[in-house]
Amino acid sequence: MNTICRRNTTGTRKTDGFITATSLIIILLICIVALCAYTLSSELSSLAGRSAQKIQATQMAEAGANALFAQIVAGFDSNESSPNWPATLSTTTVYHSNGSTNYADGAYSAMVVNIPSAVTSSGSITYCFVIEGDGTSPDGTVSSRVRCAFTMSSTGVQKGTSDYSFPNDAILSNGSVNMTSAANTQDSAGANEAGIMANGEVSIAVGSAVSGSVQTSSDELSVSQASSPDTTVTQMSAPLTFPNASEVASWQASWLGSSQQTTATFPSGNLNTTGSLSGTSTITAPAYYSGDLDIGSGTTTLQPDTTAVAPYVLYVNGNINIAQGGTLVNDGVIIVCNGTVTCSSGTTYETSAPTSSALIDLNSNPASAVSLAGASSADVGLIYTPNGGVTLNNAVSYTGTLISGDSGGSVSLSGGAVLIYSDNQASQVPFVPITNGANFTPSTLGTYYRML
Repeated sequence: MNTICRRNTTGTRKTDGFITATSLIIILLICIVALCAYTLSSELSSLAGRSAQKIQATQMAEAGANALFAQIVAGFDSNESSPNWPATLSTTTVYHSNGSTNYADGAYSAMVVNIPSAVTSSGSITYCFVIEGDGTSPDGTVSSRVRCAFTMSSTGVQKGTSDYSFPNDAILSNGSVNMTSAANTQDSAGANEAGIMANGEVSIAVGSAVSGSVQTSSDELSVSQASSPDTTVTQMSAPLTFPNASEVASWQASWLGSSQQTTATFPSGNLNTTGSLSGTSTITAPAYYSGDLDIGSGTTTLQPDTTAVAPYVLYVNGNINIAQGGTLVNDGVIIVCNGTVTCSSGTTYETSAPTSSALIDLNSNPASAVSLAGASSADVGLIYTPNGGVTLNNAVSYTGTLISGDSGGSVSLSGGAVLIYSDNQASQVPFVPITNGANFTPSTLGTYYRML
């Protein structure tokens, strides 16, 4: 009997299929791992590249801040009595070369982010600067921004004042002059020198008079010779020159700093928000008001603290209002006002020290940045409005000088107002701040803080 043996292959075929499937899975896993490794490597490479470009951009930002710092220091070195510094540094691209081709290393720019003002304390002046530098990477795709601070300080400064070289006349105007309703000017010495100089139209109505010459650069002359028989009317060969906006801004910064200086009486400075005074009151300058200053019924005396560094400045960042029955006596202080100065009917503003006092208003009201309607005759000294106009009203005598630096503004006298002028008074009034031998020294640049 023949016996037939059959080989069982079923288990073998199953085992082979299992091995094949396992191999494929292993290969797939290896591919996945390899792909992940490649992706991770690419990401790390890209991240490393961006990190390197961020470092380059930050270095460019710091270079921009350093470059502007050097320009500011140079600005102080070139003119320490009236320092002038750049506020911005335009975009500059930095290159390196292999001898034949230039390659960009990045670009930078910078700016002063604050508005530094002079802070005066114990005879020295300090300006505090905050600089912001911007930088970009060589390909321009990555940017960075840093900030740092430094100071410019003077040592042993003797701060003083000097007069601006205004011509000598009762009224000086960069705009027009209008005299109506029996208003007139008079010379205190009877020398017939209480004249007018104006770049705009001069109009003197019938009944008003000028004790002195009238000079204007305008073709518009409206003067009644019948009411001003002693008045000589001429046209100037060239317009009057007034301080420009940059000069006024520089003075304003100095006045602001002077008003906030510390003294033995006010170790932190005489700093106030608003003021409302009545009865018998005293304000000691240097002093600063961030808002309005209202003078009510009674007498308020403005006196200098002579232990401070001159000039003694009262700086009011709002309006100054003197209400009916109120009197403000200036004993030798420079009043600087950002708002308007209004002395309503029945009030008095006067100075007991006309050669060391001034009322300066920076408001741009073309007709009445300063408006006085006095109750009695008074010595008002110098009234100067670089950006606006002046109005005197009421039938009383004001002794002083009126100067308006606004080309669109006016000086107006009406209601029988009399302006009495003392020869050479304008040039004798020391009101422009200066520094002698300032010798500014920069601090080192502070720590860079990355903003972007």
